[in-house]
Amino acid sequence: MRQRICLQLVTSSAAHLLSLVDAPAAHGNADHELLARERGELDKVEAYYRHAANGQAQITYFAGMATVLGIVALLAGLVLSGGWRAGVASVIAGAIGAVVSVIQRINAKDFELDYDVGRPYAFFLGGLRPLIGGALALAISYTFTGGLLHLPVSSTDPTTDQRLALIVISFVAGFSERWAQDTLATAVQIPEAKKAPDPPPPASGPGPTAP
Repeated sequence: MRQRICLQLVTSSAAHLLSLVDAPAAHGNADHELLARERGELDKVEAYYRHAANGQAQITYFAGMATVLGIVALLAGLVLSGGWRAGVASVIAGAIGAVVSVIQRINAKDFELDYDVGRPYAFFLGGLRPLIGGALALAISYTFTGGLLHLPVSSTDPTTDQRLALIVISFVAGFSERWAQDTLATAVQIPEAKKAPDPPPPASGPGPTAP
C-alpha cells in the first residue's frame, strides 16, 4: 500500500514538473515560486518514502528477531524441563531483553535501519539481536555465579530469590548492551600495581670540622 502511494506521489510530482517545462515562460517571479513549491513537494515525497521504507525494514528486522527468539526459547525450554540451568535461563532472559529493547525503541520512533540493503540482510541483522543479548547475558551470569561480582541478594535468601535475581540481571544485560559491557569491564578490571614508595633521602650528617 505504501509503495503504491509513493509511486503516485512521484508520478504526480513528475507530471507537475513536466507541465512547468511545457508551459510558456511567465513574467516576474512566478517560475521561481512554482519551482520552490515543487521542490517542497519533492522533499515531502522523499520524507514519506524514507519513513515507509524504514517501516518495512523494521518489520523484516522484527521477523528475524522473532524467529531466532522462538528457536532459542524452544531449545531453552527443552533443556530447562530437565532441571535448572543458570546459563540456559540467562540466555533466554537476555534474548527476551534484547527484543524488548528494540520494541521500546521502535515505539519511541528512535530506531533507524539501512532500508536499502535488502530484506534478507535486515532479517539476518534482526536474528543476530537476540543472540547478542543472550551472549551478553550468559557472560554476566557467569560473572556473578563465578564470584567476580555478587548478586544483590543475601546468601541466606531462598534459592528461588537468587534465581530470580539472576534472571532479572540477565534480562537487563540483554536490554542494555552498554550496561552489560560496562559491568563486564568492571568485573575483569585488573587493579593497578601499587607503586613502591620512594626511598627516604639519605640522612644529612654533621658538616666537616674546620681545622
